[in-house]
Amino acid sequence: MVYIISGVAFTGNKGASGMAEAIIQNLSSCDLDNRFYVYTYYPRQDAKANLYDNVTILDATPKAVVINFFLVLWSALCILLKLPGSFYKKHRLTNAILESDYWLDTSGISFVDGREKFLIYNILSILPALMLKRKIVKMPQALGPFNNRINRWCSSLILPKIALICSRGRATCRHLEQLGLKNYSFYPDIAFSLKTSPQDRQAVEGYIEDSPKRIIGISPSQVVYGLCQKKGINYLNILKGVTEELIKGGCKVVVFAHSIRTDTQKTHNNDLPLLIQLAQILGKNDDIRIVDKDLTASQLRELIGSFDTLIASRFHALISAICTSTPVITLGWSHKYDEVLEEFGISDYSVKYNEISEGKLLALVEKAQVARDDIALRIENHLPQVKEQLKKLYSSISGKPEENLNKKR
Repeated sequence: MVYIISGVAFTGNKGASGMAEAIIQNLSSCDLDNRFYVYTYYPRQDAKANLYDNVTILDATPKAVVINFFLVLWSALCILLKLPGSFYKKHRLTNAILESDYWLDTSGISFVDGREKFLIYNILSILPALMLKRKIVKMPQALGPFNNRINRWCSSLILPKIALICSRGRATCRHLEQLGLKNYSFYPDIAFSLKTSPQDRQAVEGYIEDSPKRIIGISPSQVVYGLCQKKGINYLNILKGVTEELIKGGCKVVVFAHSIRTDTQKTHNNDLPLLIQLAQILGKNDDIRIVDKDLTASQLRELIGSFDTLIASRFHALISAICTSTPVITLGWSHKYDEVLEEFGISDYSVKYNEISEGKLLALVEKAQVARDDIALRIENHLPQVKEQLKKLYSSISGKPEENLNKKR
């Protein structure tokens, strides 16, 4: 089987990296001969970061996506007119699509109100697969709401053509139902199936010192920072105040980037500049550890698993906390946070970005510590079901398309 995975990258946002790696790990275990194309927005960096022999990198930078659209359109016309392959088979993406069995789109925050500026890229990214009549599976993500006229029109045009939309939560299911769609089923986030190794654990041991003190992790987010700025909320000062109070209370604090690009100062998919700002205002303190290294998604999961509690602004830091039964407080900006917390019965530990305060966060950290055993029990009771659902998803796309997606779900 051959798969094209779009909407991900091995570098930058480690949530996207974790999803890509989870797909490759699990589908490779279904069949060692499976091969993958990763259609990535960071092709140069990902070519260096790619550790898989069965993965080929394809260029999905915005410029390449536009060019590829027209080249694949030409290829589709050539095929329709039954022209010889020499007219179109020199194009790399066309050949990959024609060779593939499935196109797995893992784009996050696509077809969501308020994110209309990304719609053109999201649509052009998957149109080549539609033009060449390949089955597209939209891997588990949050979608909707669809109240914005442009988003609703685009979603109504494109989403019905997807073979299977994997809704990541109940709220997303309701949004898709309101759009009148029938081609969706509920599946948990793919990153729940990410596998780690003893080597991943060894790679992060140096960041966590043996100490009788509680260790609190903080994952800041450039996205939440920008949204707070628009509301006049001083996000960094709140995190600074929380950190200082936690230290006064006898804790150690580890601040890390879950989305990082070390080769640029651009802030898209990059929390490193924000991390540096926070480190500067915190100053030097033996009880504060700043992790500014480019860790893999698996290494970050092991790091998060070593915390007593995590304060997470990044969504996939939340997923790793759940996977390691770590009490987590989220500073979210989308229904995607709440629908995951709701599944595990821990939705009390969430604060919307426009309602955050130092007092609220400190109170939730203390509440999570008191309820630590109860939180772990709720997670451990539900996590096997989540992983079993993902096994079914992998099973449904590990055989021939005509044999699987048409089965009753």
